[in-house]
Amino acid sequence: ERPELALLGTQGRIVDATGAAVGLVDRPLNPTAIRWFHLLDSPFIHSAVMFRRAAVEAIGGYDESFAWAQDWDLWSRLLHRHPVANLPDRLVDYRAHAASATEARDPARYRPLARRIIARNVEAVLGERLAESEADLLTGFVLGVDVSEVSRFVALLARLAGAFRRREPDAASAPEPERTLAHQLDALAVRVRPPTRAAAFAVYRAGLVADPRLLRWLQAARVLGRLAVGPARLRR
Repeated sequence: ERPELALLGTQGRIVDATGAAVGLVDRPLNPTAIRWFHLLDSPFIHSAVMFRRAAVEAIGGYDESFAWAQDWDLWSRLLHRHPVANLPDRLVDYRAHAASATEARDPARYRPLARRIIARNVEAVLGERLAESEADLLTGFVLGVDVSEVSRFVALLARLAGAFRRREPDAASAPEPERTLAHQLDALAVRVRPPTRAAAFAVYRAGLVADPRLLRWLQAARVLGRLAVGPARLRR
């Protein structure tokens, strides 16, 4: 029904090794949110997508130089040229276990790949060339940020969000990227190092200092859960 779309994803469930549902995988639905999200991470669940073969072949398909994040790289190149979308339906189970590719990735080898994608995406969407140290810092969204770097990370993210609002025509009138930023704060509060309650609190504090509007989109139950349980237990 949407012939203009080159790529379509869905939402998912997290299941454990036995197949029991243990959580949810959410990806942005709003087209503006998808464009914002892809700056730091893949906005699609790899196993959930359908795409138009001709559109993917026209941009060279997967880049085999990427041992990890080859899907994020491909979807980024595709959405720079074509409309893309996510369905709200949960149509895939995402199995989480110790031997999965995500868990087994080597951070030292993953970081330069993520740095390449982030730097390219920011330049393509915002027209801004990041310093290598800035792109490296932003890889912490996926790999985890040390608590000592949280304020610098959030300040950089807020600066990019401001540039995104100025460049994207829909960002000024839609509740994006604030809503997605709030969800990203939730993710960062789990990935912060060390994974303590104090470190999670530092993430939320830095986020609200940088952009008080995020308070509207932060879910109190989710925030309190992270602060009460702690990132270490949430990771498990």
